[in-house]
Amino acid sequence: MDQGQLDRAAQVFQAILSRLGDAPSYGRAVILERLGRCSHLRGHSVLAASQFRESITVTEGLAPSDGVKQLRGVLHSDLGDELRATGHHAKAREAYETALSIAEELKDRRGQGVDLGQLGALALAEGKPAEALDCYRRALKLFEPLGEPAMEAVVWHQLGKVFQEMRQWSQAEEHYRKAARILEEQGNLAGAVQTFSQLAMLHQASGKLNAAEAWYRKAIDIDRKIGNRLQLIILPPGH
Repeated sequence: MDQGQLDRAAQVFQAILSRLGDAPSYGRAVILERLGRCSHLRGHSVLAASQFRESITVTEGLAPSDGVKQLRGVLHSDLGDELRATGHHAKAREAYETALSIAEELKDRRGQGVDLGQLGALALAEGKPAEALDCYRRALKLFEPLGEPAMEAVVWHQLGKVFQEMRQWSQAEEHYRKAARILEEQGNLAGAVQTFSQLAMLHQASGKLNAAEAWYRKAIDIDRKIGNRLQLIILPPGH
């Protein structure tokens, strides 16, 4: 699955599932979750959601433990992603909030940050930037003490998107720049390219076309060096 051989991965996971049998077990729940992730990567959102739901049902039949609860929380978060992708926002919110409550019960700060980030993404998709801003800021406060710069960079980038949506250009640029700086320091050039291209679109939207061109060129230059071949948005004709 990590190597992108998704059809083969699905076959192997299905074979393992058959060997495990139909009786509820932690192993069965885990493999169903892996199958769901595989279906997600293959673009089969409806199937993925079904597999995540089946795995949740399995965990509900197991003896309670922190491990089982944590897996159930991850599954609700995964399910929320599929529901959000298919436009079922109310159900996605319910799934994310369930995942968040489990993370809070387990005092899992990282899990709480991830779930708040997902709720922020949902709020942004629903056109609720103020709610998204609150979720991302809460997520950032949880991630900062954990020493996970990669997760912090994601949140800084998303905060930039919120401010861009609110047409607060300087705030958006500040947050994108923070994300880009962390990504470059971590050597995540592919991630930095995404943020550079977002900075280019930000300047383009605010009418600063020279600055936009500079950011596009920086993104393209790094992208070529790493062989990522990012499909960048091109400036409209006449600009």
